[in-house]
Amino acid sequence: MDSHLTSESKKLSIVFSIIGGAILLLHLVGAVAPSSLNWGFHYFGFLNIVFVIVGLLLMTISLIPSIQQNLIYRLEKAIRKFSELTKYQRKFILIILSLLFASVCWIAREKIYLLGDGYLMLRILPTLQSASDQYFAYNEPLPLFLIWKLWKLLHAINVSIVPEIPYIIISIISGFISLLIIWSISKTIASDIIDRILLFLFFIGSGGLQLFFGYVENYSFVYLFMLLFLWSSILYTQNKIDLIVPSIIYGFLFVSHFGMLIVAPSLIILYYHSYRADKKKDILTSIGATIITTATLLWLCGYSLKIFADQLLQNSNRSIRITSYNGYQLISWGHLINLINIQMLISPFALIIIIVSLFTISKQIFKGDKAILFLVISATSGIVFTTILNFRIGMSRDWDLISSFLLGIVVLAGYAWNKIQFEQTTKRKLFIMIVVLSIIHTASWISVNANEEISLKRFETLSDSRLWSKESMLSGYEELAIYFRGRMDGENSVNYYKKYIELDSSNSRILRSIAHVYLLMNNREEEIKHLERAVNLGAKDRDLFQKLGEANFKLKRHSKATSNFLRAISLDINHPDAYFGAGLSFGAMNDSTSMRKYLELYLTIYPNAPDKLAIQKLIEGKAK
Repeated sequence: MDSHLTSESKKLSIVFSIIGGAILLLHLVGAVAPSSLNWGFHYFGFLNIVFVIVGLLLMTISLIPSIQQNLIYRLEKAIRKFSELTKYQRKFILIILSLLFASVCWIAREKIYLLGDGYLMLRILPTLQSASDQYFAYNEPLPLFLIWKLWKLLHAINVSIVPEIPYIIISIISGFISLLIIWSISKTIASDIIDRILLFLFFIGSGGLQLFFGYVENYSFVYLFMLLFLWSSILYTQNKIDLIVPSIIYGFLFVSHFGMLIVAPSLIILYYHSYRADKKKDILTSIGATIITTATLLWLCGYSLKIFADQLLQNSNRSIRITSYNGYQLISWGHLINLINIQMLISPFALIIIIVSLFTISKQIFKGDKAILFLVISATSGIVFTTILNFRIGMSRDWDLISSFLLGIVVLAGYAWNKIQFEQTTKRKLFIMIVVLSIIHTASWISVNANEEISLKRFETLSDSRLWSKESMLSGYEELAIYFRGRMDGENSVNYYKKYIELDSSNSRILRSIAHVYLLMNNREEEIKHLERAVNLGAKDRDLFQKLGEANFKLKRHSKATSNFLRAISLDINHPDAYFGAGLSFGAMNDSTSMRKYLELYLTIYPNAPDKLAIQKLIEGKAK
């Protein structure tokens, strides 16, 4: 064996072993002191002590070379046994493994939808009437269009279907397809079956795997199309497919999320390779295919040219400001901490492998390998996106969006690892360590989200003004308030609404929301107090005064109730409930004439009122 190669292998072995120990130590710190500052690796801090001990123990023994060698031996043995099976036996085992994967995804599915905009999606999905009605998710037209279509189909079959179901179905199906693509990428990169399997495990050990565990958001499709784009592009650089294939897939990727415009330079580099090969006709054909694919999908999703242009213009103003943005700025320790955490969550080793490869892979390989240049540009695009974009709800919540953009880093790391030249046995032993640490890391992340109480506890630790902008803080407080309101936990709901008001007391919508919680708690005094604060802020609509009237009527403040109902009528003369409330209030004050007037108007506006007979009797009784 080459002495230089052996020397390099020893150095790299020491480097990666130290890094592996450091990552284990970070997880130990996260287990002992979980906080907002270590949100990318603090999952053990929320799990059952048995799971924590077993997880940390497995991570520790994966650092031992003899254990690493034993795992390689067992893997080789399993591969030999599998290869000795008949074709049908192998297919049967693969089917069983596929069903097992789907079952695990269902059993360990996300139980609480506070990450991303999950609860917002669930609230609005049933209200959509057409493809162009997706006003809250303009950046992801294709995923939402498909989810909405599935929702309409399922709802037609069974009206009791809850909105979570189409998201969960899409999530798990996307996961199954993604596994097939990941295996194909692994086969494309590595030639040896052992290296392919290890590479496959490294890829699925990425934190993005969470998207396939019944995750309620639009990003499982984005992840899937990003994988397809990376795979097809690598195949093109190896002259195995035509340029038009990744070009068409990019059209699907772009319509899955408009932010993928930042990945366009990686497609351009493919066109550059085609230009260098004197295939200019292929470039024109591929560009045309991308445009046609994009335009067709946008049309299918109900997007006009104006809507599309407006959305791109809106996105152009979403970068983090260098100076400050609601207390969060680009050049700050908080932003750096967030970037470190998101890299840890997605893949603890990916960026490290890439950095090490820069010093170990020869310049000749970099120059001669088209795939490396493509992947470097793709990875760089993801890093730029993650660094400069202002994540409205905070990076720790918007991890799901980021995961697709950082896929380029994960695949580049796997590709670079395959290119690093050092002794094979040592290389595989180190990769075993990397794979085991990555999988346990991601398993702990998925386990936290598979338990509602644990996931809620973790989410409550994320709020931190050093890491979240003011907008992110407000969004987090409101989502928690809505969550507790849904669980009929009025006290906690009010507490989070109050935290919101402490940061922003000028939002009349929030004041009305907290008033509604007090209504559910049957605390009419506090309900009135917060509704009146909304009025003082300038809110003027009939529903606000209607609620004030109802609350005052309940407390027998009939004069105030009458004033509120009359104000509601002045804002909407065709609002029957206001006439009804005014009539009853006048009646309670023994003003029979006014009572009859407003109750008669109520029946005039609402002739088919369900209480029509009772109201007529009331009017007739007062008339006597």
